[in-house]
Amino acid sequence: MSNKRIIVVDDDPVNRTLISSVLQEYIILAAPDIKTMYQLIKEGGLPDLILLDVMLPEVSGFEAARALHQEFRNQDVGIIFVTSRTEGHAVKEGFDSGGYDYVKKPFDSLELIARVKNQLERLDREHKLKSDASLDSLTRVYNRKYFQDLVEQKINFCNRKSMKLSLVMIDLDNFKQINDSFSHLAGDYILQTFSSHVSDSLRKYDLMGRFGGEEFVVAFIDCCKECSYTIMDRLRDEIDKRTFIFEGNEIHLSFSAGIADSRESESRNDLYNEILKLADHRLYEAKDEGRNQIVIG
Repeated sequence: MSNKRIIVVDDDPVNRTLISSVLQEYIILAAPDIKTMYQLIKEGGLPDLILLDVMLPEVSGFEAARALHQEFRNQDVGIIFVTSRTEGHAVKEGFDSGGYDYVKKPFDSLELIARVKNQLERLDREHKLKSDASLDSLTRVYNRKYFQDLVEQKINFCNRKSMKLSLVMIDLDNFKQINDSFSHLAGDYILQTFSSHVSDSLRKYDLMGRFGGEEFVVAFIDCCKECSYTIMDRLRDEIDKRTFIFEGNEIHLSFSAGIADSRESESRNDLYNEILKLADHRLYEAKDEGRNQIVIG
C-alpha cells in the first residue's frame, strides 16, 4: 500500500465510497464538505492530492481551490476536480482556479487510477526540485528565507481563524567548543542529529527552520507560548540527558531558547519579525541566565 495521502471531498457518500474503493492502494481520507477538509489538513497537514467535487453545498470546488492555493501558496497543493460539469467554460475555470486535472462523472475506474498516478508522479518531481531550493542542505529543515515565507502565510491563516502562533528561537549551547574539541565534522553531525530529533517530535503542521549557524527557529501553529514551552522543555530535557556519539567520542549537548507568540504584538503589518525579535531577545536572556533553559517572558 502506498503512503500517499489523498483527501476526497464530495458531499455524496456513494461517490466518496466508490472513489475510496478504486484508489485503495492509497491512504484515503473522506470529507463531505470544505470545513471537514480543512480539519483533516489541520490534523495531518496537506495531503499529496485532493480530489475535489465542484458542486458542493456551501462553496464551489473552484472557490475552494483558489482559497487553498492562496492559503498554501508556497506549498504543493495538488487538486484534481471530479465532477459532472464538463462544459468548456467549466473546465477552463477549473484549470484557472488551480486544478491540475479534470475527471468527469461518472468516472472510469482505470482512467481515475491513471490520472491520480500521473499527478502524484508530477508532484513528486516538482517537490524534489522545490526541496532543493527550500531546505537547508546540511540539516534538511527549511532554510531561513523559505521558513519566513511559510510562517508569514501561517500567520495570515491564524489571524483569519483567531488562532495563536508562537515562535521559538533556539541556540545550541557552547557549540564552538564541540567544533574545537571534536572537529567540524562532529559539529555537522550534532546539527543534523539535533534538527532531526526536534523536527521528528513536532506535529505535522508545525514548522522548523535553520536560522543560521547553530541557531534554529520553530513555529507552533494554533499554540500559545505556554503550550510551546511545555513541548520545548520536554525536548530540552531529552537533549540534555542524551549522549551523542561521534567516531567513538561522547558529546554532551544542551540548548537555550526564547519563545513569543502572536498575542504579544499589536501590529498586523510585520507580525513575523515582531514575534521573532521578542523570541530572540528572550533567547539571549536564557543564555545570560546560564544556558540550558527557556524564557517565555
